[in-house]
Amino acid sequence: EKLVKPYYYIFSDHELDRDVFKIFPKNRHIFLNLKTKDNTSVDFWLISKMDNHIISNSTYSWWGAYLSANKNKQVIMPKITINEKEGYWNHKIYNVSKWQLI
Repeated sequence: EKLVKPYYYIFSDHELDRDVFKIFPKNRHIFLNLKTKDNTSVDFWLISKMDNHIISNSTYSWWGAYLSANKNKQVIMPKITINEKEGYWNHKIYNVSKWQLI
């Protein structure tokens, strides 16, 4: 199902290259820098309040999407596996039915 005129909230604890923002519609996105550790519980709460999610390979974003109250949420997550040395992520373990793998 396609979303009509979605607004993108980009949560990241990394500085993003300005070119990244070119993929989002002009005036339809906001970047929220999670580098400051002062508001982690507020940041997490905000993530969980989003209707739909495009998540990274992190359990932080996974839990935010999982705890969203929207029963019809669309979640897109990476179909990758990362070994334990780099931080463990396995899409087979973390995939929830109806979540889309890319």
